[in-house]
This record gives sequence, structure tokens and C-alpha cells, in this order.
Amino acid sequence: CTSHAFAPSSTVDSSVAASALFASTDGDDNSNLDDRRSFVGKAATSAAAMAAASVTTNGVLVPPQAAEAAASKMWTKVELPFEDTLYDIDFESETHGYLVGARGAFAETTDGGKTWEPRSFSNLDAEEEVTYRFQILSFKNGEGWVLGKPTLMLHTKDSGRSWERIPLSPKLPGEPTAVVSLGPNQAEMITSTGAIYTTDNAGRNWKAQVK
Repeated sequence: CTSHAFAPSSTVDSSVAASALFASTDGDDNSNLDDRRSFVGKAATSAAAMAAASVTTNGVLVPPQAAEAAASKMWTKVELPFEDTLYDIDFESETHGYLVGARGAFAETTDGGKTWEPRSFSNLDAEEEVTYRFQILSFKNGEGWVLGKPTLMLHTKDSGRSWERIPLSPKLPGEPTAVVSLGPNQAEMITSTGAIYTTDNAGRNWKAQVK
């Protein structure tokens, strides 16, 4: 999956961070990013390049105005349909993606992240939905998984049009902290104790890989 938009860094005003994303406009095709770790590496390289271009004033590194201006042009603000804190974003194609956040925040884009539309989980009523903090999502070829707190796992096979709640065993060591969609009916789940489980039947059964 390829992510085209990312939550702003801590240097962005908090009133903006709560309700907007920043999308890269540096001319690179984000579809070439294999995953979000590639984006992090690219961001670190850009930061290092800016630091190298900095000048020293009274022993303090100060980025030149030209470097700051160039960096600012790499990003544009993307408006979101809510002001809740964002926790995760994932794309299943160059144009189709989702994001999740606090108070049941859930949105979908079909234009590569330029615009976002609010969505809801069909199997949760409105009052229940806002009680969850959705923190992790993963999509692959129309199949998606979402993790929330209090502990909740949701699964879709039709690109989010319908969802089912996946029951988790009370004997599970720790709480689910990550889930990755691997293919049709397949996923990998990691818990807070480091245990790793996989399923090949849409979450009905999970097989321990690392205990």
C-alpha cells in the first residue's frame, strides 16, 4: 500500500494538526514508495540535507530562508471532515485510501488524498462508534482490518462498504497493537506482549507464530 498524505509534525500549530493532513507536492511520485517506512527514510534524508545547508550564527544552526521556503513548498494542507486526532492512514491503491482516529473518526479518499469524506462503520451505531479510538488500519486489494480501543477488531472484504466485528479470545496474551492485511482472508496480528498470530480464515481462528 502507498500512503500519499501524512499527519503533520509536532512543529505544526495544534489547531491545524487536529484537523488537517499535509500532502507532499515535491514532484516525486509517491506511488514509488513501498511503504511508510520509505517515507520516513525520505523525510530523514530531507532533514539532513536542510541541516547541511544551514548557516551558523553565534554557534546555533539557522536554516537559510531559501531552504525554508523550498521545504514549505513540498507540502500542501489537506482539509479533513473532522477535528479529532488522527492515528493511522493507509492506501490500497494510488487513489483509494482510508484514515482513522479518535472518537470513531473514519474517512475515505478516492482521489489520492486531495479530499476526504467521512465514513462510518456499518456494524456500529453512532453512539457506540464515538466511544472508540481507532488506532491501526491495514488494507490490501479491498480487504481491510481495523484495531480500536477499547479492544476492538473490525474486518471488511468489500473496501469498507460493510464490516464485521472479529471476536478475540480473552486468553490472548496482551492487547492487539498491530494488524497487517496479507491477502484474501489472511492477516497478521501482534500483541502488546510481542506475540504474533496469523489467520487464513478471516479472523475466525488465529495461529500463534511467536509466543
